[in-house]
This record gives sequence, C-alpha cells and structure tokens, in this order.
Amino acid sequence: MCEEEFPSYFSLRDNKLEEEKRLFYVALTRAKKQLFISWFLKDNKNFDKTKSQFLDLLHPEHLIEI
Repeated sequence: MCEEEFPSYFSLRDNKLEEEKRLFYVALTRAKKQLFISWFLKDNKNFDKTKSQFLDLLHPEHLIEI
C-alpha cells in the first residue's frame, strides 16, 4: 500500500479521500485471522514511493514491521 496507489492519486485530487478510507476499513475487517499489508520503496520505474497514509491510522500494537 503506497501513497498515490491507495489512496489513489485521483481520490486525493478529487477530494474523495473519505471513500478511500472507507474502502480501507472494509478491506481490513474482511480478514479472518491475519492480514498482511506490504508496500514497496521504489516502483518499476525506480521512483521512490512512500507507504500509504492510511497505515498510520492503525494502532502500532497491532503491527509488526519487518
């Protein structure tokens, strides 16, 4: 989950962030036992990427960063 991928660039541009946040919540609550979320540091064109701002909404005690 990288910024401008989720939430998408278009939702950031078009002020649709709340809908993307809702979709993130729905995706999280569908997990039955475990949920693995990843992000990449560079895209396929070697541009730097950052993790999605939505990951900062999660409580740190529920996260294991490797």
